[in-house]
Amino acid sequence: MKNLKFDRFLWLILPFSAAIWFARAATTPGALSGAWEFLKIMPDVITADVLVAWLFVKWMWKWPVFKGWLVPFPDLNGTWQGTIQTTWVNEKTGKTPSPIPTILVINQSFVHISCVMRTGEMTSHSYSAEFVFDEESGTKSLV
Repeated sequence: MKNLKFDRFLWLILPFSAAIWFARAATTPGALSGAWEFLKIMPDVITADVLVAWLFVKWMWKWPVFKGWLVPFPDLNGTWQGTIQTTWVNEKTGKTPSPIPTILVINQSFVHISCVMRTGEMTSHSYSAEFVFDEESGTKSLV
């Protein structure tokens, strides 16, 4: 959850927690009769918060409504086709090789991303990967 915009997440989870707390207090006999009785509802609120956090990490982070303002990185899951163009020049011929057809498979969750690249000559697996954001240029990169 490194890249989650945490301050904005708090603006969502705190009102949610308060709403659950007061809804639970309103439906629990005696919950509004004293501070201790009101605090006894806390495990129910924490359970609801954990459930929402789990749902968010599992599925909800992919929803378009959260893109940009809460989740700063895109959902790249899938198989991508492209080419690799080298800048290497063969000293004997003075030419650059043709583009190499490539397939990139990305498996991504909210907290993890892994990549496998395949060409006709090799298969490469990511050792580590993460998103890097350059605030100055507005560039987002998968490295």
